[in-house]
Amino acid sequence: LADKHMRISIISSKSKYRKKILKTRRLLRKKKYDKAIQNYQELIFNAPSLSENYFELFNLYRMKKNHDKATKIIEKLKRIRPFDKKVYLLLGYMYYNKKQPGKRNRNINLSIANYLRVIELDRKNFEAHQNISEIYFYIKKNELGDKYKKIADSLDY
Repeated sequence: LADKHMRISIISSKSKYRKKILKTRRLLRKKKYDKAIQNYQELIFNAPSLSENYFELFNLYRMKKNHDKATKIIEKLKRIRPFDKKVYLLLGYMYYNKKQPGKRNRNINLSIANYLRVIELDRKNFEAHQNISEIYFYIKKNELGDKYKKIADSLDY
């Protein structure tokens, strides 16, 4: 029932905000990135169920090298889409590979937690196993690195 309500909300929001979404895409083509960011922020506020707006805003923040804001917008999406593997893969990547505020150990732990969530959702996800193995090797937990590397090597990508 909740899933049905979510689908109805998405359809309703898409039709209601279609013009604003199209206008924002035109702004992107014209390279008016700051205005596009502002529009996506408004769309997310007014239509939080439309996940594509989060991904678009995430990409804009990354393009502008604002990795902290990019990560925060995907963290926000995680609360709305708790079963979306892409969300957790992006967060795992951002916490490990992109400079984030806070202590490095905390960010590494957040990266590991997000990759483990992907594996929980999809035990055969090559990218999650591969990336978590690299992190474990980096932090000198070679036994765990070997474990996830072996699994990754057995999977198709």
